[in-house]
Amino acid sequence: MNIEEFMKNYWESYNRGDYRKTVSTYFAENVVFEQPEFAIVGSKNLADFWVEFHQGVKETLKANRYVIQGNLVAAELEATLDITEDRPDFLIGPVKKGDSFPVIMSAYYDLGGDKISHVKVYTFAPPILKK
Repeated sequence: MNIEEFMKNYWESYNRGDYRKTVSTYFAENVVFEQPEFAIVGSKNLADFWVEFHQGVKETLKANRYVIQGNLVAAELEATLDITEDRPDFLIGPVKKGDSFPVIMSAYYDLGGDKISHVKVYTFAPPILKK
């Protein structure tokens, strides 16, 4: 498997916004997705989380830099969150329709077999979202 092409295809799929298809195509069934605040175990739970997170939010993800070593990928990611409906209870803070925010992330992917088996993400949200 060409890991670089796999990851580029994954990021493109994520940007299309069909999160259930993205998860079933690119993530192992027993995937572990971690952020400092929480962890999600299992592909169904990850897909459910992403669908809920993106209600009223169009996210565009760009890999600025990445390094591949064996089955591990370390990436510097830049996301833009375009808000399409008010979300007072949004995970990273209340947002209103029309808002747009950049979010910088570092992500570490472990590919077990032919899918992503573990992801650890660190997010550096703009101060407005840290209320």
